[in-house]
Amino acid sequence: MHSAAHRCSWLSNQNLDGVSSRLCEISLISLIKDSLSRRGIVGAVSAFGAGLWSGLSSHTSKAAEPAKDLTSQMSLVKREHPRALWTRKPAIIKASPPFDLDDPIGNWHAVMKVATSLVGSRTYVSSYQRNFICPVGKSPMPFFAGCGAWTHQLVEAPSELLKGVPPGTLMQLALYTGVVLDPWTFKPVKQVLNPYTGKMVEVEDSVYAESYLVYPGGGMTSLERPEALDDRTARPQPYLRSGKKISFNLAALFSGDGPHQPRMDASWWTVNYDDLMNPSVADVDADYSWAGLHHARDKKWWGVDQSDGAQMLANVHGTVAKHPSRIEPIVQEYVFSKYPERM
Repeated sequence: MHSAAHRCSWLSNQNLDGVSSRLCEISLISLIKDSLSRRGIVGAVSAFGAGLWSGLSSHTSKAAEPAKDLTSQMSLVKREHPRALWTRKPAIIKASPPFDLDDPIGNWHAVMKVATSLVGSRTYVSSYQRNFICPVGKSPMPFFAGCGAWTHQLVEAPSELLKGVPPGTLMQLALYTGVVLDPWTFKPVKQVLNPYTGKMVEVEDSVYAESYLVYPGGGMTSLERPEALDDRTARPQPYLRSGKKISFNLAALFSGDGPHQPRMDASWWTVNYDDLMNPSVADVDADYSWAGLHHARDKKWWGVDQSDGAQMLANVHGTVAKHPSRIEPIVQEYVFSKYPERM
């Protein structure tokens, strides 16, 4: 499995001809199907919640293997998409406002317009954050800051992935690119002090890809993270009207008891209500805020022992834009100047 992922990672950076691109796409699909058949599709991401994790976090390990290095479980997530997937036809969702927000399908159409695009536009969720390490029985301490962006594209899903799923299921491609900043100056750094252990640690950029199946009416299945919540239930997402704005609260609690708990994240997506409900406004930009909690041992470079119960809290703010010119300036300066090919 790892060798196939590594081949796709290498090929994604090459000038592929059509045959090579298709072979790499087939390799990815086989990799995903093999992974799911080995472990079962017990993982999904609820309405972009976990999929929009700031990227300076890590993904949890299998519940049965708490003592092992959790970073060994990230090999699938850290691979790159074959270029062939990014050249697939963008997905168009046939829906026209005004949306019935109390109906599962109408609510889903509204959420998709806010969090991604109904008309096939590429979406950039750019943000900055501050992370706090929270030792058991001790006060939380600022550990590091960061900035980064998700690049999202809805595409028509390969037919090989559509067996046994509802009609209208789409595939979302997602790239995350992030860099670590000093928690006080918010400037890029190569090292930060872990205030819990008292040791300097070498920081690591977050550069990886994920993909999801997106179901009409709500729910997303992560194709790489079987430990995430399986949310395929068609139901409206909670929303709040406040003056001229409307906010959707999208949560993705990681399911199941086990050593990965506590693990949660939740986000607010806020747009102008009239723009959301206006049929002549194809895309809307949004304000975005996110909070997440999980084990401080989840990334090796954080320098926390695997048996330690300390938690990591991320406090994130950002924007959702349909054009790269509206990406957060700090992300343009520190992230895409370093990784321009990932925009």
